[in-house]
Amino acid sequence: MKKQSLFFVPGIILIGVSLRTPFTVLPIILGDISQGLGVEVSSLGILTSLPLLMFTLFSLFSTRLAQKIGLEHLFTYNLFFLTIGSIIRLINLPLLYLGTLMVGASIAVINVLLPSLIQANQPKKIGFLTTLYVTSMGIATALASYLAVPITQASSWKGLIILLTLLCLATF
Repeated sequence: MKKQSLFFVPGIILIGVSLRTPFTVLPIILGDISQGLGVEVSSLGILTSLPLLMFTLFSLFSTRLAQKIGLEHLFTYNLFFLTIGSIIRLINLPLLYLGTLMVGASIAVINVLLPSLIQANQPKKIGFLTTLYVTSMGIATALASYLAVPITQASSWKGLIILLTLLCLATF
């Protein structure tokens, strides 16, 4: 068994928190985003589908990428890609779409490979750590959905995206 970093379990929790929140809050604040960008809400509807399309595409290639690059390296690259994708969504409409695609692709790869990472590093704690990240993901999604509107009202939709990006950065 590998010697474990003190950051392994907190990292698993943060990954669980980051696996849904960067895109699940978008539908809640689409009105604010459309107003901030000066576009119709209907033109932003695709934002809710882009991550799911990326899940479909990138889930297929995740294991091959991990074999080629290495599991830990692939996680590092995807957490970086997730953070960059999240922050560029603030710049303009085209980058909002591109960033959402990047977020979806990163989450897809992480989602598929997280059980393998746990098995490779803590084979005797697979059940516990899987429960930990799934529970973290559920709680974070619920909290983010609950807090999205108050945070957006207190700052702006960009303020909410910045907070989500900081969460991604902390996970990275």
